[in-house]
Parts: sequence; structure tokens; C-alpha cells
Amino acid sequence: MANGNDSVFTENGQEIRSRGTAQFPCAVYRWNPKMTYIRWHWHEEYEFSVIKKGPMTVCAGQQSFVLETGDGLFINSGTIHHIPFQEVDDCDKMDIVFHGKVVYGSYDSALWQKYMRPMTACAGLETVALHRNIPWERQVLDLLERAGASCESCEDGYEFDVKEDLLQVFKLLYKNGLPVRSGEAADSSRDTDRVKEMLNFIHSHYREGIHLADIAASASICERECLRCFKELIRLSPIQYLIHYRIENACRMIKELHCNITEICEACGFESPSYFSKTFKRIVGCTPREYRS
Repeated sequence: MANGNDSVFTENGQEIRSRGTAQFPCAVYRWNPKMTYIRWHWHEEYEFSVIKKGPMTVCAGQQSFVLETGDGLFINSGTIHHIPFQEVDDCDKMDIVFHGKVVYGSYDSALWQKYMRPMTACAGLETVALHRNIPWERQVLDLLERAGASCESCEDGYEFDVKEDLLQVFKLLYKNGLPVRSGEAADSSRDTDRVKEMLNFIHSHYREGIHLADIAASASICERECLRCFKELIRLSPIQYLIHYRIENACRMIKELHCNITEICEACGFESPSYFSKTFKRIVGCTPREYRS
């Protein structure tokens, strides 16, 4: 199983992480709410999640999913996503994250040109929820379980098994998902690019007293359009996201550093310790001091 401690996030929210090996970039991760908060981010790799114990809320693209035990989720390359604070702390999921070349080999291959490229570019395939009561989706979930077990085992020849299963997964997605979703019109690519620019600005300036106008200006759009983009993709206003991002960094500092709470409050852009504590408890569910203990 992969170690999740080697992630690096760029200012526009892209996650840079070594997956598996250079020769076979595929890795399996396990996550539950006791481990860490997963911020809004995106990556070049494809991601499949299988919920081992639900319910679990996952936000991806322009949708929010409440997934039960046995459900799954496909997150396409470049799709922005995150896991919010969960109402229950005993949920659990398995992720298989891999570069596309594990499946299609190279960009001049028929697999990429004929199938994977249109699927990757399809706005309607940013995310696909998978449920066991639908036969083809159940097949996908079974294949993902098997691929995950093979990848975790690292037994001699496991790459053959993982590649075979992932090929079948994308074949099922292509035959069942693409025809239904390819006609869905979307300006989501433009909106996603705008949001990535604004996330870049927020992540670079969250310690400062920034306002809605500043965030909108970073993407060269008006405040109303800024609000629309955030509401559709992030489901928070820009200022709400800024506050959540400040709290995310406060959580990290509380766990990793020996600063006092007032110093952390100031370092994360909060002017008032009392407002910081009140906001922290509203979002995290406990006070900063309780979180540290």
C-alpha cells in the first residue's frame, strides 16, 4: 500500500505525487477521516475509489456524492475534487490512482487515440458514481477490487493483472458511460481553469486580508462570475473556501508545530482568536486545543 506522505501541492491545487514506480505508475491508497483532511486538488492521473465502509461524502467536479458501502467513484484526469469533513469518523475507502500510460501505453496508440482521449476530454465523464445494483457498474467495482488487491500484493507479475483489469474497467466505461454522457454540453473546462487560477491566488495569499474583489481579479472576471464558478465547482463561496483553507492550514500547524494557538491564528490570516476558535469548532467539530490533544 502506498504511503500518502509524499504529496506536494502546487499553488493552483495540482497534486504532484510519485505513484508506484516510473515503469508502472499505479498505486493504491487507503483513507479514513482519522488520517487527514483532503483539500481541493486535482492531478493528471485517473482515480477510482471504492467505499469500504460508508457513508462517505466526496466532492468532485460539479457534484457532491454521498457514497454507501460498496459504492465507487471515477474521477477523471484533471478533475478538481476533495473530501470534506465527514459527519462520521469510521468510514473508509480504497483509491486506485494511476497514470493513463498504464492503460493506453503511449499517445500514438489506438487505445489513446480512439478511446481514452475522447473519454478524458468528455465533460460528462468528469466523474461517474458506481453502484452495485447496476450490472455493468458492479462489474467495474469487482474489477477495481481485484486490481487493488493485485497492486497491494506486488507479487511477481502483478502488473499484468492490474493492467488487464483496468483495461476492462475502461472498456466498460467507454461502452456504457461515454454514449450517455458525451452529449452533455459544458463550459466546465473554462470554469475549472478559472477556479484553478483563483485557488492559486487564495493559496498564495490566504495569510493576508484578501477580499472577493481580489479573488475575482486574479482570474480577470467580475465578482458575480467568481461567485458562480465557485458555487458550481466548489459548492462554497470564495470567502467560505478561504476560511476553510485557513482552517485546513491551522489543523496542520496544530498537529505539526509547537506554536501557541494565538500564533497559529495570526499565521493563518485570522484577526481575532475568539473568531478563529469559533470558526474552527464550527468546521472541525472541536476547539483548536481539543484538536491538539
